[in-house]
Amino acid sequence: MTTVVAVKKGQRACIASDSLAIYRSTKELDGKHVYGNGKMIQIGPNYIGTSGDPIWALILNHYFLTYRKTLEWSSTEKIFELFNEMHETLKDNYYLRPPSLKFLPFESSEFQLLIVNPSGIFEVEYSRVVRQYNKYSAIGTGEDYALGALSAIYDVIEDPEEIAKMGIAAAAQFDRKTMGPIHTYCIDLIS
Repeated sequence: MTTVVAVKKGQRACIASDSLAIYRSTKELDGKHVYGNGKMIQIGPNYIGTSGDPIWALILNHYFLTYRKTLEWSSTEKIFELFNEMHETLKDNYYLRPPSLKFLPFESSEFQLLIVNPSGIFEVEYSRVVRQYNKYSAIGTGEDYALGALSAIYDVIEDPEEIAKMGIAAAAQFDRKTMGPIHTYCIDLIS
């Protein structure tokens, strides 16, 4: 029910998401049916795009306001440490119920995130694996369509915001769980 993309080019990075939320059998569009953009939040210098349950934006906002964790997420190691520590709090204070899937070696945090900050693009997977990307990435139900579009246009278009929007537009064209309007945020990267 989400597509989020992040694109880095030159000294800028941009993150974009669609606006569709599905609650039971109802489609809710940000700005049309509900207030806000529930898929992307800002925590300090970090823009976070969430995939999965819409509650993640509320939980992440509340967690960082309550626990005042460091906002310097400049490496995969620092981000892993932060989200690994957060996992226990998610279970204790937010009632996260990780599935007990015996084939998984680690307990899932049940979210997938894309982060854009002055250090670049990072992805946090369900098992808290953190990856840093040097060009672009996508998550969510439309990620395959978005990645195909990003791959096709990355070397042709210079503006990372335009590239990100085109990735979401491609996903919205083919993925039934992705729909505009498109929300974007861009930042300058540190050298």
